[in-house]
Amino acid sequence: MKKFWLAPCFALGVALYAGTAQAAYWQVIRDTPVRTDAAADAKVLGTARKGWIVSDMTGVGSGPQWIKMVEFETKLGEGMAYAYLVFNSPDAYVSAADVVQVHEDGTLQQQTESIQSEQGQGVHIHRLPAPQTDDAALKTALESWVQECNAVLSTYQAMAPDKAAEAIMAWEDESPFPDKSIEAVQNSAEPLLNRWINSLYALPKVPLSADDKKKLGVLADYGLLPQMAEGIPFLTVDMNVLRKRISFEPPIIAYTAFRTLLDCQPTVLFADGGCLYSVKEMGTWAVQWEHYLKTVPAGSVYFREGKKRYLEFLTYCLLSDLPNTPAFPGNNKGRMEKEWVAALKYVASENPGTQTAALITEFLEKIKASDNKLSPSYETTLLHKLTSTSFPETK
Repeated sequence: MKKFWLAPCFALGVALYAGTAQAAYWQVIRDTPVRTDAAADAKVLGTARKGWIVSDMTGVGSGPQWIKMVEFETKLGEGMAYAYLVFNSPDAYVSAADVVQVHEDGTLQQQTESIQSEQGQGVHIHRLPAPQTDDAALKTALESWVQECNAVLSTYQAMAPDKAAEAIMAWEDESPFPDKSIEAVQNSAEPLLNRWINSLYALPKVPLSADDKKKLGVLADYGLLPQMAEGIPFLTVDMNVLRKRISFEPPIIAYTAFRTLLDCQPTVLFADGGCLYSVKEMGTWAVQWEHYLKTVPAGSVYFREGKKRYLEFLTYCLLSDLPNTPAFPGNNKGRMEKEWVAALKYVASENPGTQTAALITEFLEKIKASDNKLSPSYETTLLHKLTSTSFPETK
């Protein structure tokens, strides 16, 4: 491959799957996780570094949000390596938001209307493409969803970058995306969602067909994930997918770090009265947010939103009252079970010197003195301590 360069105006362009039967080449524009599946919560195999060239060969497995790596080249002219040999996995995916498409000789492909990327005042909008699915009803509902989403995304184009970033951070508290469009997609996908439920909970379980998995993948590509409450399936918005449709030039470091951390953690943590992940995982993710909080000013929106995430993880680990995963289960006479205690000890031992480890250690000492039970007075004290904990910024 010949030596090439990328114009800065394209550096944050989103790469959308072209659907051809030939090899497609992409340049990584920022360090990005390599995952085992086309999902933000899939296992991380390693990191694709800025400047790498990756190829998806036939394009099979790639989509609007994910590029399936088949080959990659870390330095110009060194030749392509097979991803499955390097990462010891048959599948390896990178986010399409972190690559830009190039020709085989390394030159940047001409930007076309299919990319639908707009620029304005440092805020870059990458519109959702037209949905591709053989299900006519689902396609019609998704077309409406895409139109509404693109209208919302476009409202950020005229904003100053810092104001746009703050507004996007607030999506977790108040979604700007229309409920009616979500309901329309949900109604069209109702049989699919019922089959999804049966694949998880029916006895005997009924595996999803390849076509059903493909449709769920399409929904995920457009920021819609299945969830369940009290046995009823529904769709929820994956804010991480839609956040990737807005980027900044130059990048806002605190915002980029926030989004990167979100990408490395599951979008859905709780379902049907319980937590989907172990205490070890939840505690480890809390520590990751602690490290982030030490990098941003205490009075900033980044600190405020980051601490919400931190408290979500740590409060669950210490005080969960979810009926299906309680920290102090009634069937154990209100005592924390040995396995839960062991998991907390693991998190503390693996993260020495962190405030999270100190809080966990103090917590375990307190409840141990009460036969591993939680007194109402200590619960009040602990909640106050958690919310008032500060994280001095490190330079």
